[in-house]
Amino acid sequence: MKGAKEIQQRLRAVRNTAQVTWAMQLVASAKRQKAQALALRGRPYCLRLAELLRCFSEETLKGIAHPFFERREVSHRGILLVGTDRGLCGSLNTNLFRPVAGLENIRWMTVGKKASQYVSRTGGELLASFHISDRVEFSELRPIGEGLAQAYIQKRIDTVEVLFPSFVNTLLQIPVLQRVLPMRDFQSEFDALLQRYRLRTEDFRPDPREMIGEPSIAELLEELSHAFFRYQLYQILLEAKASEQSARMVAMKTATDNAENLSKGLNLEYNKVRQAAITNEIVELSMAQLGMEE
Repeated sequence: MKGAKEIQQRLRAVRNTAQVTWAMQLVASAKRQKAQALALRGRPYCLRLAELLRCFSEETLKGIAHPFFERREVSHRGILLVGTDRGLCGSLNTNLFRPVAGLENIRWMTVGKKASQYVSRTGGELLASFHISDRVEFSELRPIGEGLAQAYIQKRIDTVEVLFPSFVNTLLQIPVLQRVLPMRDFQSEFDALLQRYRLRTEDFRPDPREMIGEPSIAELLEELSHAFFRYQLYQILLEAKASEQSARMVAMKTATDNAENLSKGLNLEYNKVRQAAITNEIVELSMAQLGMEE
């Protein structure tokens, strides 16, 4: 059996760990609330853009000479992998990387150190890596969007896809691989957004206003497609950050609970050892007293 001093040292270390994980849980909880509010607040705007674009049929898109609508043979898939900068967020990154394990002919761009490390570890071709803050400012999106668009227009990649943890709720984040370019069927895009946001068609109220497009369909589609491309990426980053903070808060709460349970077990073990030591002392005193009486 371990000695009382050794148990005390371990008990002190466990209690210190519990204090650290509890503090990290509080920080992640505060960040989660802000990130979750931003992610949920941005969804209606993304849906409105998709609703506006679904007015254009696939036949209309075929007649528009724009790289975003171009159909081409896929030689190299372009995937933006949105991971985290730090760990301590449970299995979020592990689950995120699983859908692309073993895929070939991919050129990567990454957001977050963990995503860059994954690409490097698996020997993938990394075109660029980016960093975003916990606040996810829209200005942080510009280099990411421009990098993806330029790589696609220059035909270094033939698709733009994004793999990210989609926020469902505090306890559930689902890896989603979403194609962003080329844009083909906006009705499918709209339906996919409804499904991802756990909404039914009847839950979404269409805009009843009559719209007139000027100056031409081609110019209107060019502006709208760029706006939709940028905002899709921004909403994805918001969802990923909400997922990260939620996963970290849950992981730190689990770690705190485990440390407290371990602390209770060690405290019980320490009391048993201490009680055994007291009992031994009493026995030794009794034996000594009996010896003196004889």
